[in-house]
Amino acid sequence: MPTESVAARYLETNASLRQKPSLTAEAGHAGTVEPEDVTALINGCLNVMRYLKMLPGNAPPVQNPVWIERIAGVTSETSGVFYPTVKRGWYVQQGMK
Repeated sequence: MPTESVAARYLETNASLRQKPSLTAEAGHAGTVEPEDVTALINGCLNVMRYLKMLPGNAPPVQNPVWIERIAGVTSETSGVFYPTVKRGWYVQQGMK
């Protein structure tokens, strides 16, 4: 990670280096974005702005929030293409087959 804001490639990194709050919202899957993904991002941004009183109105609570506590990279000893055995949106946990 860069230690100087001029070297930061991403907005969130730049903001963090300047000790400014930031967030990153992402949508899509494997290089594709569905209309409902875009709608979720738009509604989420608008609700954050409502919560922060930047827009009028109330932000409804998320019914079933998912907290990502850790992100890990997975590497392979061989080259190839990864084909998941579960569908997009499914929840998995360690030990599942």
